[in-house]
Amino acid sequence: MAELPSDMILFPRRMFYIEAVLYVVVAVGAFGAGYAIGRGSGHDAARDDQGEAARRRVPVEGRASYDAPQGGHNLPDAGAVAIFLPVGTPPAHRPSAEGLVPGNQPPPEEAAAVQVIREMGGAFARADGSGQFMAYVPQPGRYYVLIVSCHATRSGEAPAEEKDLARPAEYLDHASALLRGRQYRWTQEELRLGGPKLDVTFPAEGSP
Repeated sequence: MAELPSDMILFPRRMFYIEAVLYVVVAVGAFGAGYAIGRGSGHDAARDDQGEAARRRVPVEGRASYDAPQGGHNLPDAGAVAIFLPVGTPPAHRPSAEGLVPGNQPPPEEAAAVQVIREMGGAFARADGSGQFMAYVPQPGRYYVLIVSCHATRSGEAPAEEKDLARPAEYLDHASALLRGRQYRWTQEELRLGGPKLDVTFPAEGSP
């Protein structure tokens, strides 16, 4: 048998293959663990962001009613709408107000106008049968609040006041169609947790 040089070590071929496989397994395992940790961190961050957004949301409650035509108790203004728009720079793309008019049937959740209002940091709500409405604005702050009656009208289809129409028109396309012939209230409110309810009673039908 030939002698090996002193600087060489015999290494079985089988052991070489085993070690090669082990190297591959370790590398794949390390990659998988790193990927899982990174992905988990991303999901945790996303959950944290969602949790923070949920904590900052402000519930806004209110009730819309209108004076009975023949006097007596106020009646619930079922179908009235409440629109909340953040005070600040108006959006580049204004949603159409035509799909937001008061009525008995709320617009579908995927309605384009409602989605745009939410994307700009606002909210939309429609009063139920008792006149109650509730919405969530994404954070505390100052908002324009437009509440439009479903039942109380203005005499002779009186046009909306120019001073009232100017600001909604910066946020909503066809704002005049939303207010046409209807009683409405346009105010600026500070909305915060624990804030007062936004109750409004509109004059009797046909009042100016």
